[in-house]
Amino acid sequence: MVYGAVDPLPTIKTKLADLVAVLKNLKSSEFKRPGKKFVFILKTAIIRWMIEREVLRHARKGIEFALLKKVDGCIDSDSPDRNDWLIDCDSQKQVYWSLHEILVLLNIVTD
Repeated sequence: MVYGAVDPLPTIKTKLADLVAVLKNLKSSEFKRPGKKFVFILKTAIIRWMIEREVLRHARKGIEFALLKKVDGCIDSDSPDRNDWLIDCDSQKQVYWSLHEILVLLNIVTD
């Protein structure tokens, strides 16, 4: 879908690839448990797969409910929530805002 004269999908795909690279470079100790890093990357890859196949509404829901809720504690306070998987606040904020930016772009193409 083209929004005005710009198609947001290539930007979304680039931002997701950048996010995966950021996640891979994070230390496992920045996550609540080491396995959470793998699962978060896997969930991000599933979202990427959905976007590649233009299943955009499901991708949007996946970001809203499977990913953002796991990295939102440091956005509202100075510490992670009990349900946050990423417990380093600097890393959490970076991942949260990357996901938020992707979500905004997805909202443009799905509304």
